[in-house]
Amino acid sequence: KSRGRGRSRSRDKSKDRECKSSQYAVCHGASVYDLNGYSWWMLRTPGVNQNYVSYVNPTGMIIPSGQSVVDNVYCGVRPALWVNLEF
Repeated sequence: KSRGRGRSRSRDKSKDRECKSSQYAVCHGASVYDLNGYSWWMLRTPGVNQNYVSYVNPTGMIIPSGQSVVDNVYCGVRPALWVNLEF
C-alpha cells in the first residue's frame, strides 16, 4: 500500500504498473509471462551500475537492482509521455 507522499514502495505489487505488450513488441522479442499475460518493462531509473536499469516485472513490482541494458532481450520500453500529433 501507499506510504508517505502517496507513493508506493518499490516492492509493492501494483495493478497500475502491470502492462501487456503489443503484438509488435512480442514479434520483436518482448516476453510475456504465462501466468497473467503481462510483460516486463524498463524504467529510466538506473539500476545497480551504469549498465543496468530498474524494471517492472509482470506482477507490477519494481525491481530496483535492475537488468542489463546491453544484453536485455525480453524487457519492453514504455513511453514516458504521450504526444498528441493532432493539431
